[in-house]
Amino acid sequence: MCLIAAVVFVLFSDEIAGKGNATVTNTMMVTDSTGRQVSVPLKPKRVVILNASNVDLFVAAGGADSIVGMTTSQALSDEVKQATANAENVGMIHSPNMEKIISLHPDLVIGVNVPFHVNLIPTLEKAGIPLILNDVSDYDKIQLD
Repeated sequence: MCLIAAVVFVLFSDEIAGKGNATVTNTMMVTDSTGRQVSVPLKPKRVVILNASNVDLFVAAGGADSIVGMTTSQALSDEVKQATANAENVGMIHSPNMEKIISLHPDLVIGVNVPFHVNLIPTLEKAGIPLILNDVSDYDKIQLD
């Protein structure tokens, strides 16, 4: 759900934000799969993605240019690999390199609800970097509320 919210805002943020509206905020609150309320940018410009399926979805939605970092994966198609060729490697899915992630100055990190990503929450929160964790196990999980 959170990933789709982020993807929608990558593609449609101008329409959602209301062009020229002086009271527009640049963030929105989403509830991730851990139940946390996370403030995420309406139009993330620097995104780190910690697993292949989220990279695939983000690229399919037109967000490839926003991906500045991602974990190593052999599961990506040649098309997705080409679209994300400029993204830096931030380690493996089960052991992302926190120093590398923070050095990329992301405005959003997207992961999955697994212990090795949940453990990143305190450090990223302290650094002021939003982390949304999703659990995409079926179509209903990627619907917006």
